[in-house]
Amino acid sequence: MKLAAVVTVFLEHEGRIALFRRSASVSTYQGCWAGVSGYLEGEPVEHFKVELAEETGLNPYEYRLLRAAKPIEVADGERLWLVHPFLCRLLVEPGRIVLDREHDAVGWFEPAEIGNLQTVPGLYEAWHAVSAVSAHERLEAVCAELAQDRHAGAHELARRALEFLAAEVEISNAASCEVLLADLGHQIARLSRLRPSMAAIATSLALVRRALERESVLSRATAGALIGAELEDLKAAPSRAAGHLQALIAPGSRVLLHSYSSSVTAALPLLKELNCSVVVSEARPGLEGRRTAAAAAAMGLDVTLVSDAAVASLTDEIDLALFGSDSLLPDGSVINKAGTALFAAWLESAGRPVYFLAERRKLSLSAAAVLEVHESAELWDAPPDGLKVLNCYFDRTPARLIAAIVLEDGPVEPYQIRRLAEEILHTGA
Repeated sequence: MKLAAVVTVFLEHEGRIALFRRSASVSTYQGCWAGVSGYLEGEPVEHFKVELAEETGLNPYEYRLLRAAKPIEVADGERLWLVHPFLCRLLVEPGRIVLDREHDAVGWFEPAEIGNLQTVPGLYEAWHAVSAVSAHERLEAVCAELAQDRHAGAHELARRALEFLAAEVEISNAASCEVLLADLGHQIARLSRLRPSMAAIATSLALVRRALERESVLSRATAGALIGAELEDLKAAPSRAAGHLQALIAPGSRVLLHSYSSSVTAALPLLKELNCSVVVSEARPGLEGRRTAAAAAAMGLDVTLVSDAAVASLTDEIDLALFGSDSLLPDGSVINKAGTALFAAWLESAGRPVYFLAERRKLSLSAAAVLEVHESAELWDAPPDGLKVLNCYFDRTPARLIAAIVLEDGPVEPYQIRRLAEEILHTGA
């Protein structure tokens, strides 16, 4: 199979893509729509400008390079084309284009129309590779995954969101840092809206966005390094916070845990070291508490798994509660898995301290509390007619029930949360 390397350039103007119909003067693919293309001579990033000048009469000041994809292979009979795709934005009116002998018409098409046209081989694949479509598809896939996850906590979902951004920086087809920053901004905005009860996602992404915007000259390497640093800091946060618990928990304490939390899981080794026993509520309907109980048992802790409703009968046997957190609101209240507020009320009234493990990224940048409600089928998949099923996944524990919120830098009282949230809002740190 004979290999031939070519460049193919797509011109975009007001959302439409210019395609050029190959004329009777060319030897191949007569009458087919194509991009501006030609056999590669030299470096692709320079040669595409030559083809644009020859086939459209455009000079480099009349368009701007947006994207450049890795070459794709297109087989056609005995020939294998190695296509280097480029996408440029036309900065002048379309009438400025002057056709050469290779084409007899130029048409402006919606991207979705390209696949329905009679084109040169692989044109749609080349367009797909160099457009923002691939990135959009990847974004929507990860959004669906994070939105539908009913088992991972806020820390885990924030980590996965940052890992997605880091991967996008590596594989992005953006040809300039301006385009890359715009892509990342769109991805951050979309991801930030996914789980309103889990502030760690939006706050982590806001910290990344501000770090990117502070860079006077942003490169792909710098963007990757900034996201990587935030990711490493996030990963270290649960262990850092757990390290401050020793001053709060007496040896041999019986500790109530609820649902699943990366922060609480990071504290299990300390609870083992202090010879504590744990009571874990199962956290209906997802039963995430089983995951916590299994992890604690694997470490050799004395573990009792109970139903959520049974916690009230065990209040006298529990010395303290240690809960994770999904969001810390400015008034010092905490959003966490449903059941948390009720347990906190029972224990506080019995004189038992209630502690929340968290990290700065769980500080909500909004004062509004959003408690997610999920599919009713998780509670009852076929309820009788006329019966409403409300599947509340989160609740809000008032500040007055909380003894302390333990962050990476140590325990704070709930009233201090407002100041910490303002620090993030104003300094991004």
